[in-house]
Amino acid sequence: MDNYALVNDIASVWKYADEMFPAFGSISIDWDGAFGAFLPRALAAKDEKEAQLLLCEFLNLLEDGHTDYTPPRAFRDGIGYLPFEPDYAGGKWHIGGANEALSAHIGAEIISINGKSMDDVTALLYPYAYHVGNFIYPSRMSTLLPMFLSKTGNVLKTANGEAEFDLAEAQSAMQPAPAPAASRAFAPAGEGKLEMRLYSGNILYVKWDDCLYDKAADEICAAIAKHSPAGVVLDMRANIGGMTMYGGKVAELFIDGEFHGSQKRTRLTKGIDLASASQLVGICSPETIEKYIEQGLCDREEAEQSRTIWQKQKCEHYLDTYGAPDHKALYHGPLAVLTSRRTISAAEDIVAMFKSNDRAVLIGEPTCGTTGTPLLLRLSMGGMARICSVRYALLDGTEFIGRGIAPHVAVSVPYGPHDAVLGTALEHISH
Repeated sequence: MDNYALVNDIASVWKYADEMFPAFGSISIDWDGAFGAFLPRALAAKDEKEAQLLLCEFLNLLEDGHTDYTPPRAFRDGIGYLPFEPDYAGGKWHIGGANEALSAHIGAEIISINGKSMDDVTALLYPYAYHVGNFIYPSRMSTLLPMFLSKTGNVLKTANGEAEFDLAEAQSAMQPAPAPAASRAFAPAGEGKLEMRLYSGNILYVKWDDCLYDKAADEICAAIAKHSPAGVVLDMRANIGGMTMYGGKVAELFIDGEFHGSQKRTRLTKGIDLASASQLVGICSPETIEKYIEQGLCDREEAEQSRTIWQKQKCEHYLDTYGAPDHKALYHGPLAVLTSRRTISAAEDIVAMFKSNDRAVLIGEPTCGTTGTPLLLRLSMGGMARICSVRYALLDGTEFIGRGIAPHVAVSVPYGPHDAVLGTALEHISH
């Protein structure tokens, strides 16, 4: 175990976060004190597993879903992989997919793992993973959970019974749970990559699972032009994000003119400003600063600005901008956007555009509550660190980081064959 490499990695992520993390004014943490507290723990780490978890824990102190650490692939290969995919819906964890040995449990609610309830399992991971309530993003759970399991002889208990499982030596494709369906009949409506359906009542449904596909807007545009729908449903419940630019092109199909979705802030500090702040609030007591103000050596505004800089809170505030002043949207009819806790990152940027511009009714569950361009760092311990560089809020100032964007119509349902969220959207548009 190379403890000095671990110390170096903790120092690196501390330094970069200290310089650029945009939310020190929104969370309660002594970042310098945390760094000092983790150094002796790093020097005392006994094995690589402890070291990898320590890096996860340190970055997770910043309480941000785009600020984290992922252990290296070689380490994860040595630990092993889950033979099932945990999934989340309606406040419960389920088996979203599994290998052949666990196929009888696909779709079933998870009751316990090794005798621990899912509340206890998720609580075990809270120090190492961003979470909202009892929700941890499923891929993050799949990465971390094997480190708390045995190589062999684990026990999974679901609503369908119990089964022993071993950790798999390699990641592999799994049989997925069947997708729930709305009760209405439909016909296929698209001819490209996106899954699109035309429901009775001439409602166009688009399953949009990422913002990585640069032709998504083109395919949706073609379907709207072909079918002239009476309503559109954008299903973003499983949208993993990607490129906000690609998602913005989709939003432009539905929103006129130049528009914004979020307020943003990013750190803005010059060396001379930081030096000046250090000479005032960095070393002077509040009483001394008051004396300087009385003597005219500085004014209250200058003192407050120095405090903001010294506490890592000086930021540039700006808006995202899409469309153009003379832009005309393609479609002006009823629009429903379906969301869940798995709607994350760039997908939330797009949901914010629809909500901030009152262009769609949001139906389902709150989004994940994490977005923002991260700095990527490959560390000497082999893993990848991310540090968020931008803090978001809705256009009216409503905070959604750490909470999620709330839907207009809340629908929370367990796994099952009936898609009540989609059913609610179709009913809403029909009426």
